[in-house]
Amino acid sequence: MPDYFKEALGDFVNGFTWYGPIEHLLKNGYTIDRMIKEDHISLPPARIREFAEKINRIRVSEGKDPYPIIDK
Repeated sequence: MPDYFKEALGDFVNGFTWYGPIEHLLKNGYTIDRMIKEDHISLPPARIREFAEKINRIRVSEGKDPYPIIDK
């Protein structure tokens, strides 16, 4: 049987740990690819993308423009 509490706690800790640094890098013009290439965030690329997309969803819900997260 899965341990839902451990999974939820892990998600909370990862979010608390990585949300701020990822948002900081996005504010400073970093894309997901650049974060990965320059090894600024030690998370799997899918997890970085997940956080970046969540940050953008929140910004849009607040009436702000989303950060560019992909290279052009």
